[in-house]
Amino acid sequence: MLTEGQLRGLHRKVSDETPPYTMFGPYHSFREKDAQPLIPGEVAEITFDLYPISVSLKKGLRLRLAIAGADKDVFAPIAGSETPKITVERNSIYGSYIDIPLV
Repeated sequence: MLTEGQLRGLHRKVSDETPPYTMFGPYHSFREKDAQPLIPGEVAEITFDLYPISVSLKKGLRLRLAIAGADKDVFAPIAGSETPKITVERNSIYGSYIDIPLV
């Protein structure tokens, strides 16, 4: 594993406010007024950053992204959501992507 990041879907709203600290990705306020509950079956955009790293990879290696509904060793599951179904849309309407800065 190279790095990780996390964001509860409820807090997916990207804030227009100036963050109180230096950010390398989108700023989420985590305020109750900005909460946006996920609705089953409805597509939602979720944008977050990963912990910054510096790594040199050999030519030909591939990156893998793992998406999980919870980290069972750290967080207790939300009642009724113990086995979430996560669907990543990738089509002509919803263009999912990963932005990886390279030097």
